Amino acid sequence: MKAHKKSLFGHSNFKKLWVAQILSLVGTQVTVVALPIIAIKLLNASTLQVGLLTAMSYLPFLLFGLPAGAWVDRLSIKRLMIVCDMCRGAILILVPILYSMDFLTIPLLFIIAFCNGIFTVFFDISNQSFLPEILPKEQLTEGNSKLGTSYTTSQMVGPTIAGFMIKIFSAPIAILIDSISYFLSGIFIYNIKIPKQKTVLNKKKPGIFSEIREGLRFVVKNKYLKPIAISMSIANMFDLFGMIQAILPIYILSTLKLSPFEYGIILSMGNIGAILGTFINKIIVNKFYLGKVLAISSILPGISLLILPFVQGEYAMYIIGLSLSLAGLNIAVFNINQISLRQAITPLNLMGRMNATIRFIIWGTVPLGAFLGGLLGEQIGVRNTLLVAAIGSVLSSIPILFSKNTSLKSLKEIYTH
Repeated sequence: MKAHKKSLFGHSNFKKLWVAQILSLVGTQVTVVALPIIAIKLLNASTLQVGLLTAMSYLPFLLFGLPAGAWVDRLSIKRLMIVCDMCRGAILILVPILYSMDFLTIPLLFIIAFCNGIFTVFFDISNQSFLPEILPKEQLTEGNSKLGTSYTTSQMVGPTIAGFMIKIFSAPIAILIDSISYFLSGIFIYNIKIPKQKTVLNKKKPGIFSEIREGLRFVVKNKYLKPIAISMSIANMFDLFGMIQAILPIYILSTLKLSPFEYGIILSMGNIGAILGTFINKIIVNKFYLGKVLAISSILPGISLLILPFVQGEYAMYIIGLSLSLAGLNIAVFNINQISLRQAITPLNLMGRMNATIRFIIWGTVPLGAFLGGLLGEQIGVRNTLLVAAIGSVLSSIPILFSKNTSLKSLKEIYTH
């Protein structure tokens, strides 16, 4: 029991995972800014092409999400994470190389984004399945909060670094930094030592499709997981990961005529709220209970985004930043608690498939949302598309508001193993 109460700051394995995540995530956020800027500023991409670029990044979640979960449960998670980091680093380094040779094109950018997305699918599923292997259940919420802090901090710092590097050097150089960060992340993960008693192996290995069905059945029949999956799939289609992510660069860089550096500052401002959300989450849950927090934090992101279509004038940068910040705060709070709930309710031998199934459902709608964002942006205008996206985000809270999740007092109510 004493080990369970020990601070995670003194947990060697967790610290290595934490540093690896920070390195990887900061680099990733640099690419989130730099890739569309390369498409818009250097390759003259249209609104639809920028939407397609975002769609290609997330399409692997739809195509490979379910089988990835089965493979994660079969393979060494640590080894798989290292391979994914190294492969992502190797793929992204092609961007500055091809650009320096004057060979980089929009189609090649699509292919690079898609291939990078494939390894991101496997890494992300492995990452969420990895934490329960190195931490006891009693520390999962704390662990997810700290990892959430690094995620949101990277979202704040990464775009600022990207904007600065793009201003001083170039967008391809920013991608090079991301490539290096993946290699460093893989090195830190390599040095993590897994407690043997924490690893649950499937000695009996049925067919992969049977394993996929088992993961799907577990999520679809679970009264807590099903509404979370439905709600997040709708939200991701419309808000910061779907429609809005696809057209926000066009809106800021082309419609509002702001600079790439200002674009990076806006994204950083937007993530201040997300960082605050990770810090205040525990206080909020203790005060209002888990169920109420899940309900409130599911509806407020969309409400916060309703202001985006009407922004104009000299204060545009600050207003957009505030809107994204309020949305990010509530998304961070919601994600910390829904991930902890998923991990607490799922047996270790199903963890990979559960995460893969959830990821398939919630990320599978992102490419569709990104494509529709680009298409609608050209057909009805960027501002009208932003309004559609914000309304869709608000409506995504309905499955949560009418679910059993709203009655939960704490995670202790659902510990079953």
